[in-house]
Amino acid sequence: MDSLFWYDFEFTSEFLRSDSTKPLKEIRKLRTRLSHFKHSIDQHYVKDSKNNAWNNVSDDMYPWLYVSRSGPKRISRAFYKLSEILINYKIPNPRTAICLCEAPGGFVECLRYFYKGVAWRAWSLGGSIPFSKKLPQATVRYHDILNTDSLVTSPANLITADGGADSSSDYDSQETINYPIIKAQIDVARKHLAPGGTFIIKFFDTYTFETLRVILWLNELFEVINVCKPPGSKPTNSEKYIVCRKFKGVEVALEDVEWTQESIPNIINYVIIFAATLQIESITEVLSQINTPKNIDFRKYHEQHLLKYKGVFS
Repeated sequence: MDSLFWYDFEFTSEFLRSDSTKPLKEIRKLRTRLSHFKHSIDQHYVKDSKNNAWNNVSDDMYPWLYVSRSGPKRISRAFYKLSEILINYKIPNPRTAICLCEAPGGFVECLRYFYKGVAWRAWSLGGSIPFSKKLPQATVRYHDILNTDSLVTSPANLITADGGADSSSDYDSQETINYPIIKAQIDVARKHLAPGGTFIIKFFDTYTFETLRVILWLNELFEVINVCKPPGSKPTNSEKYIVCRKFKGVEVALEDVEWTQESIPNIINYVIIFAATLQIESITEVLSQINTPKNIDFRKYHEQHLLKYKGVFS
């Protein structure tokens, strides 16, 4: 299963000890290039319409992302992304789970499918995306994740955090817009996760020092950390998941994490470089197909694309 992931990096002790200063210049160049390509999408993308050139060509080039069209009707594609993560990392039956920023409920649907009898609770922002009516409404709550002081519940063995604010009007701000949400989700997780538990959280770009410090925070809280992009995540976007296992049960707040630019683990820079390169290449391929359509065997293209990234940095 892991060979199908776009990438999967584990925070090993070897990487954590490595010097991190060498790739910084390369990262700055990649960030500038990626920003340029993100803005190139605008002329082919219509925010409130699925029927536009960008979406149509992306659908053709990455058809496996839309498996739900021919299979069972799922609440959202989140069902498949979490499925891939649970299988790849062999996450055991959690018995109790909390799903943060969850609406419409794709992660909950996945947990109920894989783990019979799991006791789950789900929260999402009120007045935004509603929970699917397929889910028992007695176990869903509408709550602002940024107001964590009022969120009190019993510990869980698994917590998922799939929060993300719409940044389609300004892709360059996606990381900073979502930083408060990511920080709040981690804060909730560290207070409500049982020792030894698992935490799965969605991230986007990881360029700013604030985001890098949050990743170091996770490293203080968990024994095993993987940064990955599952097959069901579009290679043209910045989405990635951090899978944190074996919660230490320690009381460590973000303010307690001591760090300098030199203390950023090399593995984080590898992730940044690899993820940005993958995204630039994927955006370029879609734009090329839009501007100069070619007859492509998309099944063969799919196989070649996955093999291209198989085993890199594994």
